Amino acid sequence: MKLQKPSGRVLIAGAGGGIGTALCQHLRTCGMETVALRRDRNDRYALQEATAKDSLVCCAGIAHRKASIEAYQRSNIATPLCLARQASRVGVKRLIFLSSIKAVGISAEQAGLETPPRRIDPYSWSKRRAELLLEQHCRANGLELVVLRPALVCSPQVRGNLRLLLQGLTWGLPLPLLPRQAPKPLIGIDNLVSAIHYCLICDSRLIQESPFILYDEPPLSLAQLYEELSRQLRRRPQVLPLPDGLATWLTHLPAGLIQGLSPLLQQPPPPRIAPPGWQPPLGLAQGLERMVEGFRQTG
Repeated sequence: MKLQKPSGRVLIAGAGGGIGTALCQHLRTCGMETVALRRDRNDRYALQEATAKDSLVCCAGIAHRKASIEAYQRSNIATPLCLARQASRVGVKRLIFLSSIKAVGISAEQAGLETPPRRIDPYSWSKRRAELLLEQHCRANGLELVVLRPALVCSPQVRGNLRLLLQGLTWGLPLPLLPRQAPKPLIGIDNLVSAIHYCLICDSRLIQESPFILYDEPPLSLAQLYEELSRQLRRRPQVLPLPDGLATWLTHLPAGLIQGLSPLLQQPPPPRIAPPGWQPPLGLAQGLERMVEGFRQTG
């Protein structure tokens, strides 16, 4: 297995976000030089004096808020494609693109449309469409592409549905539970940035299986996650059982509502596909502990 420190810098789009901030801190601790790319009002980034020795990581985009299809197209599709075009012009050799586990199962035909089909939420569609466009461009221009599809990220700067779950626990609200729920895949922020770091320094042969599907094992059911977080918060878990027939009824809701009810509707997680030779530094329980501690500090 060949691992070596990149000879150039690591250019990071989205360095101000939760993942980007953690990645910059991790790489600098490891002695690597990072450059936070700046963007203009149109979400356009410029590669600042990039050279063929540099690597590029794109973790920019819209993730934790609802947006219009046009906004997803601009931030999640046009931005990474624009970066890839700039990177290939200056000779950058490797691009790491943070997609999402939600892109799994969306076919090339579905993602090839200008707007997502009704049954696919715009965020998932935008990530899969970006993957396809990047694959086409990178293949045609000799740019190495690594696509990472992380699950829901556990971070001390917890946001989205995980933060709502923690707030509900703090307020003593019961958790609605359907009789049958698939496990929910999660990944700790430390493990995610470790995987990105590994993909920056590993031999080209080790990234040929991309896209990689990343989550910490074992996936927890919503009830198990609720119990674990309750234990760490020293709260008594309260659940509200829901009738089994509700699951069938919920499948007829529009995609936007289904996305909002994602804690209730979960498909079984796809098989985990990690970069060959990479091992996560922390276990899932440790990642959840870090998330709960960050939540306690921020309220």
